[in-house]
Parts: sequence; structure tokens; C-alpha cells
Amino acid sequence: MGASTFTQRLEQRKKEVEKNSHAEKNRVGRWRLALGELSIKIRRWLDEPIKRKLVEVSAYEKTLNEERLGAYEVKGLIVSLGQQRVTFDPVATYVVGAFGRVDMIGPAAKFTLVRERDDGHWSLINPIDPRLREPLTKDLFERRLLEALG
Repeated sequence: MGASTFTQRLEQRKKEVEKNSHAEKNRVGRWRLALGELSIKIRRWLDEPIKRKLVEVSAYEKTLNEERLGAYEVKGLIVSLGQQRVTFDPVATYVVGAFGRVDMIGPAAKFTLVRERDDGHWSLINPIDPRLREPLTKDLFERRLLEALG
């Protein structure tokens, strides 16, 4: 293999790596945006309980480390009812069959939220049959939050 052919192949590989790097940065940006939108939705659904000081909602920073993306920061959410807490814990943007996963972890139950499409649409994995997904609505959120709290 001549030096010019070798150099040309390295140049091509470098272009591919740079292109993939740009796409991965965009993926992380869209993931952060989706997590922010989920947080806003949850806060909006909890607006009345927050105003009545029944629950508190707070954000926290978390470092994710995914093989294709490396380490990066995201924000999770904690819903507190007295000493009880339900954590909305971001897991990854690269998951099988979805564009992201957030675990909803409470003292009595754990549920899995997935971002089915790259458009902000969230669903809840059915705890009885994990093959089934239910669109995340306010009613479903409220029921699962109460279950997670116990």
C-alpha cells in the first residue's frame, strides 16, 4: 500500500469520525431537550400539589456514560412527598427500541419511561407485560406516581 493510498484512507476515516461525532453531539442535545420537556410536563402535572405544598420537585445533575457517546451530564428529577421520594432517573439515550429511557423509582415501585420516537413522545412500559407500552398521560402519571410512593 502506497503512502498516498494510506493517507487517503486515514483522511476518509477522519471525515467519518468527525461526521459521527457531530451526529452524536446532536443526539445528546436532543436527549437533554427531551429530558427538559419531560421535566416541564411533570412540573405542570404537579402544579396544584406544588402550589398546595403537598409535594416538592427538584432537579439534580447526573453523569451518564454511554459507549457511543462517552461521558456527559444530564438532569434528573426528584418528586418529594415528605420523606418519600420518587426519582426520575435518566438511564441512556441509546436503548433498544427507543430514543431514551428514564426510570421512575419510588419506595414501593419502579417504572420505566421510554422516549419512543425522537420527537418528545414518552411512553410507560407496562409493568405486567414489558412488550406493551402506554402513552404517558397525566392520568397514567398520577396513578404510577401514587403506586411508586406506596
